Amino acid sequence: MMVDEENFCTSEAFAEFLAKSDAGPFYFDKNLINLFIDTVHHSPLTVVGGRFATGKTVLAEQFVEFIEQSGVETTVIQASTQWSRKDDLLGSYSFENNEYNTTLFLNCLMAALVDRERQHYVVIDSIDSGIVKGFLTDVVVALSSNRPMPIHNESRCVPASYAIPENRNLICHDDCFSCFFAQKNFDSHNISKNMTSFVPPHVAIPDNFHIIVTLAGETPVSGFEPWMIDKIHWIYLPSIASDQWIDHLSVFENLEKTHEVQVFLSELTSLFKEAKLHMGWRILRGMSQSLFYKKLVHHDSDGKKLDYSGPDQLFASKIFPLIASASLEANQSGLIGFCEKYHLNYSLELLNSLSNL
Repeated sequence: MMVDEENFCTSEAFAEFLAKSDAGPFYFDKNLINLFIDTVHHSPLTVVGGRFATGKTVLAEQFVEFIEQSGVETTVIQASTQWSRKDDLLGSYSFENNEYNTTLFLNCLMAALVDRERQHYVVIDSIDSGIVKGFLTDVVVALSSNRPMPIHNESRCVPASYAIPENRNLICHDDCFSCFFAQKNFDSHNISKNMTSFVPPHVAIPDNFHIIVTLAGETPVSGFEPWMIDKIHWIYLPSIASDQWIDHLSVFENLEKTHEVQVFLSELTSLFKEAKLHMGWRILRGMSQSLFYKKLVHHDSDGKKLDYSGPDQLFASKIFPLIASASLEANQSGLIGFCEKYHLNYSLELLNSLSNL
């Protein structure tokens, strides 16, 4: 099934999906979502970078989860810290067994070549820029030159390591560069899916194959070669749109104290800014969920009040160490005031004990 790009994933539909996600909700700036959707629609290779905890992985993984509803083939590959060269991406030939040890990425690419009526999206998550030059060079060159990508140095197709015995014999008299595997545009209606049991010397990257790469941590763009930067479509997430995220808390259901929560999160964000720290989406979401999805309110003489026991635990375990590591003395008064205002008693006790050391 060919995807109708007009309807299969609009930025509005994706934003709504993010807001209602079982893993979320998530909120990203509207302009960022527009840019992301437009880029992945029209680019064979998109690289998503930015500061830590800005939602790079969330954006990519939620996107492929969303488009699966339209019959699109999707795969998420978690990058390994052991990866260092293109063999980790494309596999390697075994001379001893006369077979090719494939990878999940190469399997996905071969599947897209055989099934060209379906769109295929592959996410490579959390890759370090230090290995990109050796890791993605052949992919970038193939995409920019419209030429097939070299896979191995044998003169003909070799069986994949997973091929069953009856699928290991292939008689082929075609020139490898004229083979359908090496053609970017090819009618694959009559191609047997058993062909994925073989790995040719050269493989094209077809128009129905899309790669989304997310960079690990705060991997800088400067870590890439200039020629690669010129040929890759980039999306950079400088920070989470915390103010806008807080304004859109209406995506939660059954809110009784939305305004109070917005004030709480706004003041928490100010604490981070004063300490010159970056607040990630996990903290915002965790704080929101701890307020919204536990026993939200309790009764006292003033009526209904939000229960801050959940945020107290999260503040003590996640937020306080971050701010204290920046400079406990410089941020002490702000921390104490915030904890006292919202009755974060455990955090306050922890703060006072460390202050007395």
